[in-house]
Amino acid sequence: MDLPAQHEGESKIRRRTRRGFIIATLAAIIGWWTRAIQFILFLAIAGIDRRLINIDAPDLGPSVREWAELSPPATVPPPTGSRCGITYHHWYHNFSPKAANRCLAEIAGLGAGYLRADIRWMDLLPDGTHLDANARDWYRNYLQVAQQWYGLTPIVVLSNPPKTIANLPDDLKISAWETYIDLAIDNFGDLCRSYQLMNEINSPVFRFISPERLGSAITTAASRIRASLSHCELMINVMADYPGWVEDTQKYIAQFASAIDIVGIDFYPDTWSVSLGNPWKRVELGIARLRTTTPAKMRLAILETGYSTNIPLVRSERQQVEFYRHLRNTVQMLENQHGGTKLAHIALYEIIDQNSNIPLDPETHFGLLKSESFRRKEGYAEAQHICELFH
Repeated sequence: MDLPAQHEGESKIRRRTRRGFIIATLAAIIGWWTRAIQFILFLAIAGIDRRLINIDAPDLGPSVREWAELSPPATVPPPTGSRCGITYHHWYHNFSPKAANRCLAEIAGLGAGYLRADIRWMDLLPDGTHLDANARDWYRNYLQVAQQWYGLTPIVVLSNPPKTIANLPDDLKISAWETYIDLAIDNFGDLCRSYQLMNEINSPVFRFISPERLGSAITTAASRIRASLSHCELMINVMADYPGWVEDTQKYIAQFASAIDIVGIDFYPDTWSVSLGNPWKRVELGIARLRTTTPAKMRLAILETGYSTNIPLVRSERQQVEFYRHLRNTVQMLENQHGGTKLAHIALYEIIDQNSNIPLDPETHFGLLKSESFRRKEGYAEAQHICELFH
């Protein structure tokens, strides 16, 4: 080859290399910005949703009476022994016992072993001080029906303070938190022994105590619960869609490992985060790191995961099916690692859409059922397989 031709060939290679580098850089930037935009969207939507929830103070007197009008199923399903749970947000149906009963039946139809349910602080103590007896009675009926009619073991989430508490300094918040914990255990301890303390404690949207006081709030709550319930299961959950979630979780474990039995992971791949390739890979690596540093008695769990069907064709029911198939394989892989250590729970989010008629908003379309018709989405059958598999 003569010298000019050689130089021309090298020049083409450099141009191609430069072009490839530019394309790869642009792809990385676009990917980063896409994830950043989704993260900001999550914070905005979650914040709006939380604000809407916080002004919700329903009169539950009529709803309490409606529970007595319901009839149990002709055949009460026995407990399945499944480690899987399903989240149900009863306020989606304005505390309707009829709708709640139907959702509980659908959760039992999945073969789930657990109902993951909130007993909201704002409902029990709407003014921050006085117990709402109707709210107490509503929740007692709810938990009793879940257990006695559908064989579901409740995992109760203790969180969602009323607005009067949210604006207090930390010392007064923790005092009010202790009052709420005591009320919850006094009124529901005979119906539930598994409790999640707060929600997504690494999230600035849902965390209502400053990071500096979080450890004392969790340990205080745990000690008060254990004083009344000797055989209880206490857990926290962290949002794995946030950067630095593994380091945050390790910090929490160091602060209050003796108070907690389970660390739960919440993850919403392809809804609140975007990944190239296997979206679960970084969570798999994170769990592997946690297993090397977590005390032997402490277990790990998946406490929230799901797929929003909020965009036809792009995020459809068909994609939700594929999500749950991938989840099943991921859990199997995770449990085959480290000597076959099982996850304590695999909780799916959630049984029913908040509102299937609102376009685009991801938060309203995570359900396995459509909101008004209660029609089962295609993903329901795949979620059934997961519940049947993990006992």
